[in-house]
Amino acid sequence: MKKLFFLISHPIQYYVPWFIELNKQMPFEVLYCSDETIHGYVDKQFGTAIKWDTPLLDGYSYSFMKNNSFKPSIYNGFMGLLNLEIVPIIWKNRKQGVVFVHGWDRATYILMVVSCWLFGMKYIIHAENPLNQELRKSKINRGVKQVVLRVLLKNAYKVAYIGQQNKAFFKYYGAIEDQLIFTPYSVDNNTFDHKYQQLLSRKQELQSTLLTGINAKKIILFSGKLIDKKRPMDLLRAFALLNDPQTGIVFMGDGALRAEMEAFIKENNVTNCLITGFVNQSKVSDYFVCADIFALPSGDGETWGLVVNEAMNFGLPLVCSDAVGSTYDLIQDNGLIYPCGDIDALKTSLQRLIHDAELCTKMGKRSKEIIANYSNEVRANNLIKSLN
Repeated sequence: MKKLFFLISHPIQYYVPWFIELNKQMPFEVLYCSDETIHGYVDKQFGTAIKWDTPLLDGYSYSFMKNNSFKPSIYNGFMGLLNLEIVPIIWKNRKQGVVFVHGWDRATYILMVVSCWLFGMKYIIHAENPLNQELRKSKINRGVKQVVLRVLLKNAYKVAYIGQQNKAFFKYYGAIEDQLIFTPYSVDNNTFDHKYQQLLSRKQELQSTLLTGINAKKIILFSGKLIDKKRPMDLLRAFALLNDPQTGIVFMGDGALRAEMEAFIKENNVTNCLITGFVNQSKVSDYFVCADIFALPSGDGETWGLVVNEAMNFGLPLVCSDAVGSTYDLIQDNGLIYPCGDIDALKTSLQRLIHDAELCTKMGKRSKEIIANYSNEVRANNLIKSLN
C-alpha cells in the first residue's frame, strides 16, 4: 500500500473523526500548514474568540510545517500559506508516497503539485465545489479554470468527490470516471447517535433550561455562523411572517449579522426567538435534541453544509435552500427544498412541517436512515480501496 500524506491548511474539527477511523486501518501522516487555530484564536466570521473543546490532534499522526509566507495566516488568502518544507518531503517520499490535498487555493498546495510533477509522486485532488454554483460564475472565471484545473486533474492519481454536485464539477473540468473516488462528506455519526439516544428522554428538560424566553410547542433550529453566506436573515424574516405563537426558533451561532438580526427582532416584536451566540462542539447536541425542524437557508458558497449531516443524526426533518450543496445528496424524502432567497417559499415549507406532525416524524426517521450511508467508515474504506 502507498504511504499516505494529507496536506491541509490547519486542524479542522470535522476532519478529526475521519482521521481516527482511517488510522484504525492504515498508517498516514497529516501535514498541517499552520497551527494558529490550536491554542485559541479570533474567528473572523464568528466574530469571537474560539477555542474548540474537543481534541483536534488526538488519534492520528501529524506534523506542523514552518510557514514561510511574508504574511502568514490562514486568513490571508493564497499567499498566507507558503510552506517550503513540502518540497523535501515530496522528494523523500516520491517513490511510494501519495499526497491527498484539499484544493488548489493556497501557495503550498500548488507548490506541492509542482513538486509531485517534478519528482514523480502521485497526488489525490479533493475539493468541495458544487457544479450548480460553479455555473453561476462568469465565463472568464470558468475559462481560466478550464485551463488550470484540466492540467491539475489530468495529472492527478485520483480525484476525491464529496457528493453528486461535486462529482459533476470535477467531470465538467475534465476528470474521468476511473479517477473518481466517492469520499462522502461526513461527521462523527457514532458520537452524535450516542448523544441522541442519551439526551432524547431529556428533551423537555433541555428546552426549559436552554431555550430561555421561548414558550412554544415546535422548535425550528438554525446552526452556523451568522454571516451573509448563510442567509440567516431569510430565515428570521420567514419566521416573522409565520406569526405562529406555538412555534419558536433558535439561531445557534454568532457572527457579523447578529446586531442586524437583533434589531429586526426588536423592531418587529418577534417573539419566541433566541440567538445563542457561539456554542462549542460538546454542547451542540443539546440544542439539536431540543429541535423539531432543522433549517439551512444558505446561498452560494455553502458548498456542502455539514450541519445538515449533524441534524440528520438527531432525526430531524430538513428545510434547505436549493443552493446548499448537500441537498442533492442528503435531501430525498426527508425534507423540503425551496428556491434560495424566496422567503415566502421558505415560510410555506416551514408551515407545512409545523402543521403536519406525521410528516415530520416520517421525514425525521428517513433522515436517520439516509445519513448512515454518509459516514467516516464509508469515507475511509473508499479511500483505502483506491490506494490498494
